[in-house]
Amino acid sequence: MVDGAVLLVDAVEGPLAQTKFVLAKALSRGLAPVVVLNKVDRPECSQSRCDAVASQLFDLFASLGADDRQLDFPVLYASSKQVSGRTSRLALRSRLTRGWRGMGLVCQPGC
Repeated sequence: MVDGAVLLVDAVEGPLAQTKFVLAKALSRGLAPVVVLNKVDRPECSQSRCDAVASQLFDLFASLGADDRQLDFPVLYASSKQVSGRTSRLALRSRLTRGWRGMGLVCQPGC
């Protein structure tokens, strides 16, 4: 049993076929995933690209029948190489080290 899910998406590539499969499974179980856009440190990853990927994800959530709670997903921006995570692409808010300690920012019991 799980209380939440993390949907990790490459910020440059956007959602792929496996993203849809994993998201459909999470939504069917009533989970409200936290979206993590990874690789935001890559030169080809701009704020507008991140916004476009977030919009694609919203459309994907909606097409899979997400309810209002699930459609209101938080987005974290991450760089695995830099071992950091942010609640915005520009401002570093938390270090994501062992165990994803920073996930407590957005994922509370029952989320």
